[in-house]
Amino acid sequence: MNKDRFLTGTLPALLILIMLSIVFIPVQAAYGSQSSMNDHSMGMGHDDENESYEMPGMSAAGSGSGIQAILPLIYGLFAVVIVLVLVILYVVFIRRRHEKPGDEEACPATPDENYSCGIAGGNEKVFAADFPAELNEKYSDPVLIGKGGLSSVYSAKSKETSETVAVKIPTKRDERSGKVFLQEVKIWEELAHPNIVSLKSVNVFPVPYVEMEYVPDSLETIEKPVDRDVAIQVAVGVLRGLSYAHKKGIIHCDIKPANILIDDDFTPKITDWGVGRSKTGGGTEFHGYTPAFAAPEQVSPGVPGCTERTDIFQVGMLIIRMVCGKTAFDINFGKDSNTYLQDCIKDERLGAVVLKCIRKDPGERYGSAEELLSELLSISGNTVLN
Repeated sequence: MNKDRFLTGTLPALLILIMLSIVFIPVQAAYGSQSSMNDHSMGMGHDDENESYEMPGMSAAGSGSGIQAILPLIYGLFAVVIVLVLVILYVVFIRRRHEKPGDEEACPATPDENYSCGIAGGNEKVFAADFPAELNEKYSDPVLIGKGGLSSVYSAKSKETSETVAVKIPTKRDERSGKVFLQEVKIWEELAHPNIVSLKSVNVFPVPYVEMEYVPDSLETIEKPVDRDVAIQVAVGVLRGLSYAHKKGIIHCDIKPANILIDDDFTPKITDWGVGRSKTGGGTEFHGYTPAFAAPEQVSPGVPGCTERTDIFQVGMLIIRMVCGKTAFDINFGKDSNTYLQDCIKDERLGAVVLKCIRKDPGERYGSAEELLSELLSISGNTVLN
């Protein structure tokens, strides 16, 4: 049986059935008892010669019989109160179950490359039926294609241009979500680069949303591992986008396969700047990361958070995911970095580059995306086109 269907359908029905049983059974018992007393008092079913009649001095017995008659009703009402309390607790449980956890939510013990810690509602299901009705005049055929901690993304056909676009909408319509969403858009609007998903329009009314270029695939959905040259091609494109953003003082902070879209020419495009930082505008106040790709400085208390070198670390983790077919967490069991990289990255120069990207100390990594880009281009033989 579907768990959600049981919690939202079957369980409430059972509680109602129990409550009704608790109410009607004592009532029936009480009336049955009262009827029996009436029969007794009228001498029904008794021999008049042998019937004993209550004398005035025996009224206490009659009083006791009356109390016994209403006891089932008292028990029933008491049980109803208990059931009502249980129903209220159940409703509170269901509401909290569907609320999105806050920033303090703990990360899973086994890192999931699609789970974002500190981002509300990491894996909650959202259906196309949740596409805001207010946008039906602008778009048709909405299909849910992705969900982050803060927003849902739909592919839809623009009724104005007949073009398929991507529409990104906050998952919650509260002040905090709206503020974070607008801060992300503020960062994103500063970026216009072939390796960054472009914004087409930004709107606040009738609901907050952005219209973006539609890119059909992501690095998450393509089959892995990929060829070494393909991995370098993707990494070079990502680094070009990051280098451009870094020069504008903007850091992404959440580079992972789901945030790298791939177009028909296999050109990578960076998306989702929800936890990004801007040196000029401050960036979002939302601190999130994906455990399987997070740099040590993102998860260690008391150290500076996301910097340009955090993005470099995550590009190294991205290359491992592409070439090895698994995340570093999946393959690094009881091995040091040198060992597990040698096991899956056969190209020694590429392995050395990746190893430098993922150094624990940010100061030991490449100093900039531009430096790492040049290094990858040198080992690719300058054959990378994107």
